[in-house]
Amino acid sequence: MPNWCENVVRVHADTAEELEMFTSHVASKDNPFSFTGHAFSVELRGGEVSFEIDDTVAEYNFDTAWGPPEEFYNHFVKTFPYHQINWYYHEPNTLMAGYLGEKSTND
Repeated sequence: MPNWCENVVRVHADTAEELEMFTSHVASKDNPFSFTGHAFSVELRGGEVSFEIDDTVAEYNFDTAWGPPEEFYNHFVKTFPYHQINWYYHEPNTLMAGYLGEKSTND
């Protein structure tokens, strides 16, 4: 049984139109980088992602097996360089937490 990692992703854009570019990219069924895709062999707990979208901010919450999906983060930062992407992760069973793009709290 895997250690489950909680992920909270907040995406900030300058305009609602810019945020729509990101949210449509994530939601695309043809996009292997989508949260529901398996291009990086990422296992989602229950395959579920909860999200909330408000004008220029989107927040996604989901659990992944064994750690945060760094490949998703790297892809999003590269694909959307003008968006602010804050990706917090927390593995309660291993006492590991931090933000992708920064050192973990255990470093």
